[in-house]
Amino acid sequence: MNDTPPSTVRTVRIVTDSACDLPPSVVDDLGIEIVPLTIRMGADEFVDRRDLTPAEFNVMKVLWHLRRANVADVRAELARRNNGAEQAYTTVMTLLGRLAAKGAVTVDRSREPFLYRAAYRRESVLRDRLRTFIADVFDGEADALVLRL
Repeated sequence: MNDTPPSTVRTVRIVTDSACDLPPSVVDDLGIEIVPLTIRMGADEFVDRRDLTPAEFNVMKVLWHLRRANVADVRAELARRNNGAEQAYTTVMTLLGRLAAKGAVTVDRSREPFLYRAAYRRESVLRDRLRTFIADVFDGEADALVLRL
């Protein structure tokens, strides 16, 4: 990172409707978050694509932990986290493909095996999931959640 005092460091969100392939070093050094959007047919609004299935979310957790990984690396880490229960290679490959289609991961196709990297920052996804949970379960009242801890 640069020598800017922490109080002035900002995370930049790039909102795009197309692929944005910035080098990973630029993304890390500048704190850039690339957020792909799609247009919902029949609606006038953009929709953020952070809706992840539980299986996709588990793959994202592995990528946040490993930073970059190929299919075999993700599969091995998932098995380690699930007490040795292995998923089929093609299942993990399908999950990574779906995440890439959603814009949640970037794929380095310049080498084989392909390397996958989380495009969403962990903190952003967790914040959004927590906000959704509070809105759905506690009608947006965070204090109601805290009282039940």
